[in-house]
Amino acid sequence: MPEAQSFTPQVAHLGKQGALDGLRAIAVVAVMAYHFGLGGTRGAYVGVDIFFALSGFLITTLMLEESPFSRPAFYVRRAFRLLPSLFALLVALLILLPSTGHSSQLHEYYANAGLALAYITNWGLIVHPQLHGPVIDHLWSLAIEEQFYLLWPIALAAIVRRYRRPLTPVLAVIAALAVWTLVLIAFGASVDRIYLGTDTRADMLLIGCAFALARSSGGLVQLQQRLTRSWVTQVVPLAMMLVIVVGVGQLHQTSLVEWSNSMTESFLASITLLGLIAGPQLPVARLLSTRPIAHIGKISYELYLWHYPICFSLASTGFGLKHGVERAAAWGLASLLAAELTHRLVSMPIQARRPAWARGGPRLTTQGSITSA
Repeated sequence: MPEAQSFTPQVAHLGKQGALDGLRAIAVVAVMAYHFGLGGTRGAYVGVDIFFALSGFLITTLMLEESPFSRPAFYVRRAFRLLPSLFALLVALLILLPSTGHSSQLHEYYANAGLALAYITNWGLIVHPQLHGPVIDHLWSLAIEEQFYLLWPIALAAIVRRYRRPLTPVLAVIAALAVWTLVLIAFGASVDRIYLGTDTRADMLLIGCAFALARSSGGLVQLQQRLTRSWVTQVVPLAMMLVIVVGVGQLHQTSLVEWSNSMTESFLASITLLGLIAGPQLPVARLLSTRPIAHIGKISYELYLWHYPICFSLASTGFGLKHGVERAAAWGLASLLAAELTHRLVSMPIQARRPAWARGGPRLTTQGSITSA
């Protein structure tokens, strides 16, 4: 029988952590490099898994720290943060696609836009592979996160109320999901089914959740103390993440390889963020907290939204740019401009109009929300 005593966090509030914005910047730049086709970044798709681990960690920490935690307020905050920029993107593409010579793809775009607004892009692409297109397919990861955000607050509330050690059932679920994924792979599930399924991706979010629960219970005190002793403890997991980004591109990308890479990257990302939190005074954390890098992290959601459609649209025009770094730099600058304008002109003004009851408790990031892609 589970223990009846409820869980009580044992550590102080996380507070503002600028280095986590820097980690978010690393994740979005990795994904952009992968989509831009830069040499040596064939494994950079795992940048999405950094987002997953970071999101799981932050949402769990937020729920444990905000007392009382209000699910309606949380859902309203998510809507105010995510929907305005998404609407701006979809409307802009609806206007721009015909002018860039892609009017023949409008039918597929309408279907994908509907999936995006319902946050079920991942399942839509699994069930209807013919909807795969080069414009907004990347919104599959947002769909997984929002599905997770919908269910996890309910599940975590039940777990911490029922178990004094909530980490145990969470680890059990991670193990069960891993076994389920391996069974699907063994029985020949498609690459899309493994790569895009919520059930085959949830464990990467739950890894971040598990680290948050372990930290909140005081179970990682000794580990965090070790992580504060030297900058090496922050560099090593980052370096290992880079090895995956560069090295796994040389491997044949089967479902098993991709899933294994993603699980490993989520674990390393969680170790990295623990080190950044434990040692904000160390050089790596200070570097990631610098204004230019942290700002990229703050607009990472808008960057993620815009970079893929911009890459697709500009690839067909060329503008006389060669393939490689030159073209990727142009796409990156265009993405930064679109993201900055969307963030400043759309997202921030609308977030400022959130109802007072939905503005939440302790701030975990500069914007008081979990900005992820």
